[in-house]
Amino acid sequence: MPDSSVLVQGLTILVDYPETKVTIPGSGNTTTVRQSIINVQSGALSQPNDLDYALRDVLAGTSHPLTPGNLFTINFFDCTNVTVPPTAADFACTVEVATDPFGLPDQGVTCTVSAP
Repeated sequence: MPDSSVLVQGLTILVDYPETKVTIPGSGNTTTVRQSIINVQSGALSQPNDLDYALRDVLAGTSHPLTPGNLFTINFFDCTNVTVPPTAADFACTVEVATDPFGLPDQGVTCTVSAP
C-alpha cells in the first residue's frame, strides 16, 4: 500500500507466501499465474511473476499515480494435507522499487498483506 504522502506511479512488490500451505498454479508469468491476480487497482497495469515461494508483481499507474489502499488480490490454492490454514502473519510484503510519476525513486513506501 503506497504511502499517502508520496505519489507512486510504479511499484515492484514481493509477496513472500508459505509455499507449504498455499500455492499459485504455474510459475513465472504463465496464464494461470496472471489469472490468479485479480482486483488490480483501477487504472493500473500488473505484471506478476510467480517464483514458487513468492510473487513479484510490477505495477504501474497508467493515467494517474497508484492510490493508497488495496493494489490487488492473489487467489491462492491450498496445498494438500494442510491442517492449519495460513494467516496474514504467514505472508510478508516488501516494496522492492517505488517510483514517482517522473520515474525517480520514492522513499518510505511500504506494503502489508491482509487475509479474509
